[in-house]
Amino acid sequence: MKRFIITASILLVIIGVFLLVVIKFGNTGDKEEEPITAYRYDSDMDSEPQTIQSGKVKLVFDPVTATFTYTDKYGNEWRSNPEGAEDGISDAAKSLLLLEYRNSSGAKNYLSSREHSVNKGNYTYEVVDSSTIRIDFTIGLISKTYYIPTVLSEARFNELSEMVSPETKSVLKSRYKKYDPEKLKDGDADTWKKLSEKYPDLLEGKLVYEMYDNTKDYLKEELEELLIQDINYSHEDWEKDNEYGQVEGKHTVLPTVNVSLYLKLENDELVVEVPFDSIEYYQAYPITELRVLPFFCGSNTNQNGYLFVPDGSGAYINFNNGKTTQSVYSAKMYGWDYGQSREIVISDPTARFPVYGAAYTDTDTSLLCVIESGDAYAGVEADVAGRQYNFNYVTGIFTIVHNQLADVGSRSIHGFQVYEEKLPKGEKISLRYLGIDSSDYVDMAKTYREYLLNRYPELNQKAEGDLPVAVELLGAVAKMQHVLGFPKELPYALSTYNEMDAILTDLKNSGWTDLNVVLNGWFNKGIDHKWADDISLIGKLGKKKNFKNLLSNAASMGYNVSLKADFMFERKDTLLDSYHVKRDSSRFLSREVAAFRPISNIWYGEIEDEEKYYFAKPSVTLKTIDSFLKDASSLGCKSIAFASIGNKLGADYYRKKPESRQSALNGQVKKLAELKGNNNVIYNGNAYAIPYADIVLDFPIKASNVSIEDGSIPFFPIALHGYVRYTGDSVNITNDYITNLLNSAETGAGLYFIFMDAATDELQESAHTEYFGASYGTWATQAKELYNRYKNDFGHLTGKTIENHKEINDNVYLTEYSDGTMVYVNYRTTDYKFSDGFKIPAQDWVVVKGGN
Repeated sequence: MKRFIITASILLVIIGVFLLVVIKFGNTGDKEEEPITAYRYDSDMDSEPQTIQSGKVKLVFDPVTATFTYTDKYGNEWRSNPEGAEDGISDAAKSLLLLEYRNSSGAKNYLSSREHSVNKGNYTYEVVDSSTIRIDFTIGLISKTYYIPTVLSEARFNELSEMVSPETKSVLKSRYKKYDPEKLKDGDADTWKKLSEKYPDLLEGKLVYEMYDNTKDYLKEELEELLIQDINYSHEDWEKDNEYGQVEGKHTVLPTVNVSLYLKLENDELVVEVPFDSIEYYQAYPITELRVLPFFCGSNTNQNGYLFVPDGSGAYINFNNGKTTQSVYSAKMYGWDYGQSREIVISDPTARFPVYGAAYTDTDTSLLCVIESGDAYAGVEADVAGRQYNFNYVTGIFTIVHNQLADVGSRSIHGFQVYEEKLPKGEKISLRYLGIDSSDYVDMAKTYREYLLNRYPELNQKAEGDLPVAVELLGAVAKMQHVLGFPKELPYALSTYNEMDAILTDLKNSGWTDLNVVLNGWFNKGIDHKWADDISLIGKLGKKKNFKNLLSNAASMGYNVSLKADFMFERKDTLLDSYHVKRDSSRFLSREVAAFRPISNIWYGEIEDEEKYYFAKPSVTLKTIDSFLKDASSLGCKSIAFASIGNKLGADYYRKKPESRQSALNGQVKKLAELKGNNNVIYNGNAYAIPYADIVLDFPIKASNVSIEDGSIPFFPIALHGYVRYTGDSVNITNDYITNLLNSAETGAGLYFIFMDAATDELQESAHTEYFGASYGTWATQAKELYNRYKNDFGHLTGKTIENHKEINDNVYLTEYSDGTMVYVNYRTTDYKFSDGFKIPAQDWVVVKGGN
């Protein structure tokens, strides 16, 4: 018996914990919420087209269809929805907003502003001023809202009956069923119980009037018009009367969202905004995704042109290319949100720049969309006609309510969705549309360049110095070694401080100038270092004086040294360091610590045998940078090579003190701006970080060429060359050395090498065998020859802008610079000859300098 009681008690505790978890984390659909008040298109609102104008641009809004046409500063007209959308059967193509929401089981469902708002009359608009229009949508499965009371008390019913005309009084009587408490008491007991609980007036012997459930819309509309006509029945009257029917009863909760869309004309451009503070939804039906003007950058099947997507350096997708069996283009802006868990990664497409667009060769025009705010929540999707829609389109997709599948327990195969509790205050989605009087991607990139220079004053100073060249020197890696016969993971020297000094001296003696030097694996036990809030040099690499001597000698050579460190991830957590996992790590929505393991390239899942690494709170990251700089300054160096900042980003979903991904982005930007003068280095280069870097390594100089794309274009190099110093992938650590060099020559990228003093085989039994080609002894001669050629060909172009780029024949390209220099690149395996005898060797380039 005792054993039974204990077992039962344990079972009850488990059930109690389970219920607590479900109540705490699960869907809150059963919780009573305040009803969402629907917007409504009133009959007294002006249905005539509304025009706003500012400078050279104009927008005409149609209140009846809630669509618009926009005329840019060149006089080109753009429709909010593709031509022919009104004739199609899809309401999505006629919409300004598309929503995704989840139901109680976590299944995805979709709503459109045309079908679930405009067609029902559940929207309104206001011309805020001469350059701004606001449209308020109620999008959902609710019926059209009529300003007539649903339930009336006896007193209110009699009051209205006496105020209106005999005709309206007759209609009132016919539209409402009368609940008489005396008759109800004598009838069905269950009905009496239910109604008396819903309407307490019945218990006091008073009548209650409730509109018939099956009242047709046209009958509701008739009563509404009569009430307005007789007594000027208003929205305020309706809200007051509705309070009576909701005092005791529960209102019906259906998928519904209120959202406001602002159309603004600003600086001769169109700006579209959705404030988060305007978004209302029921917790039972969270809004997980929002598409704003989903088909503005789109076309019908009769138009010719291409979609521009921010894949790598940029890529184009021809209209109607027929690739409907290929996957749509889809990429997350700035990559994965490290505040959210993931255990499987099959593909991880990342967009570095928040811009996309469409070009129309028929009219020789194009339209670019720049995501100015809310970019941290964005993704970009593009598809061609013939799959889901009969239109080509590229659009931004914004995550609104973040969600995650959480496990009930380790022994359960079932889980449930956990949702973000509330949206970040004061944030918004903001899109700026740039009309262009050309369909050439070079002109589109130049327009984006102008935009960047206006938005980031830090970019306006032309890039200075010699050819952008960076050398990353590898210090130590963790490697299993034997101490007194016992295996122990310890730092293993790939290049000591003195050996690093010797490599730099050799390069200087060979004529290398203006070099950016990055020290990697130089502190806190190596490349996968301990938390970086303080600095401990590695004894196996040398003493403190050796390290200072390295820095001093590099400075005397005219080299800038940056210390590589990761401030976002803790990879070597120990009991004795200052990083406390539970205190300093971000949290997933499930409240779990944000922990990850390396992903296998074979089965695409986490490698269970590998140690976890932790994603730090954004606030902890920023504080650690300050602490690191204090120690680094004492060693004689203030320049940082940021391992993660500028290429990775994540939120903290800790419920007591969350920090949104956009807030984390803003915090990074503020810190990078403070450190602008320190000659810092970033990798890959998310758009928001680039203005504050001295050089960007591994900058995207080629598209990934996913199946739906038709080609790669150097959109971002064209936009930034002459203002930003950048390189492509490491020359000697790449899967395709020749193609990498040709890409660099085509896009004006500098050179980036990774060197170590050790031989390649010394990387065995370490976690960094990817540095297979880093041995300086193997690469020194080839690197020096390449540097000399590169400097001679491209050294004069550092501060020059790219003014033209084109494919002159299959796999043969021409890049032209502002000083007249022309760079011809031949990717073919055979020579390419012009009719006049001019030749570009196979898999090589030829530079014709300006004036020659």
